[in-house]
Amino acid sequence: SEEPQAGSWRELRNPIGGQRYWHHVGARLTTWSLVELLRLNGLEEFLLVGEWGVFAVVPEDVKTYEDLEWALPIYDNDRL
Repeated sequence: SEEPQAGSWRELRNPIGGQRYWHHVGARLTTWSLVELLRLNGLEEFLLVGEWGVFAVVPEDVKTYEDLEWALPIYDNDRL
């Protein structure tokens, strides 16, 4: 099958459980898998449109990204 065209991915959350999922509007494709989103070039699109900033995935650590309780401390202090 053809890969989806750029410009149509949306990151959404399940209203019941809060899990992330991604939907491609043009291809009517939905995935709950970050690995599949990356395979379908979703990362490039989210970076280009500015919805995602710096993003790194260590394949062994995808579960950390999916963990709703995980947080990265960010400080609003130019001395850090």
